[in-house]
Amino acid sequence: MGVFGIIELKDSRVYNFAAADETTLTAVYLAYWEPTTAGELYPGDGPTLGQTGMPIVNTRPPAAIHSPNGTMQTYFANFVCRSVTVTPETAVPFTFRVEAQYSSMQPAEPTKQGYGTKQTRQITGRSYAEYRTGVTLPTGGTAAWPPTADIGGTKRDLNGNPRMKELPQVTYQVEYKWDRSPLISTTDGVDPPFQTWFSAINKRNSVAFIGAGIGTMLYKGASATLDREIWRVVHTWIFDPYFHLEQMPTPNPTGLPILLPGVTISGQQINQCSSIGWYQRYPDTTDFNTSFIDPANLSDLTKAYPPKLF
Repeated sequence: MGVFGIIELKDSRVYNFAAADETTLTAVYLAYWEPTTAGELYPGDGPTLGQTGMPIVNTRPPAAIHSPNGTMQTYFANFVCRSVTVTPETAVPFTFRVEAQYSSMQPAEPTKQGYGTKQTRQITGRSYAEYRTGVTLPTGGTAAWPPTADIGGTKRDLNGNPRMKELPQVTYQVEYKWDRSPLISTTDGVDPPFQTWFSAINKRNSVAFIGAGIGTMLYKGASATLDREIWRVVHTWIFDPYFHLEQMPTPNPTGLPILLPGVTISGQQINQCSSIGWYQRYPDTTDFNTSFIDPANLSDLTKAYPPKLF
């Protein structure tokens, strides 16, 4: 019933390194059918193009590409077929020219090219009720509740009403790729640790993170979009130089601040809060350097490519 075959043409492979974190490879093949007996009928284009060895979208490349000498080359094993174009070779019966485009969403030389990790920073702010000025912030933003001592400083409130202040904040968004491809020995996708991320929402950093001191980075969650075999992950943190702390007055039994005679304005003495404590709305902390951004992507955030030539 004839013989099906597919061969890669000499000098067929063309690599394209247009993107730092994605390489494409175009390979060219000839797919054919040969009759084994005189007068044998051509089985049709479908069986010829569906034969074993034909490139198929969303599959890995043949061994000739990822293991040309019998030993698997890890980088080329990362490639996936993205598209296949087939053109009949009209000069040769029952033969097709097949162009397959493979690509890898990983850099060929990551230490030089980078990993494609993206970072966005947006400078914003928050309203801050300031009862005292000139105060010392607690180390790492850790504040006991209920407070054990007054925070000191200069009184700013008038009759228990604080002065509203705008504190600067920075919203950090870090985007990177997560390859969920299963190992060859299993069919289970290796997905990101979503539960770990979920459990970390509204926690602050227990160690220095992306250049920010302990307790200043608050985790607000992540978004992840599955693009073929790759998750595109975006994490969001909010940096606050005041450790996300708030000033809170000591209340009387009715819930109102305890007031004592304080500042004099235009000859009129005004009551002010007697005692102020620090309140930490986000007391829990965790280490974001693990399970959130792998070391390779994390180090990529501190590099600038390429260096100047002077």
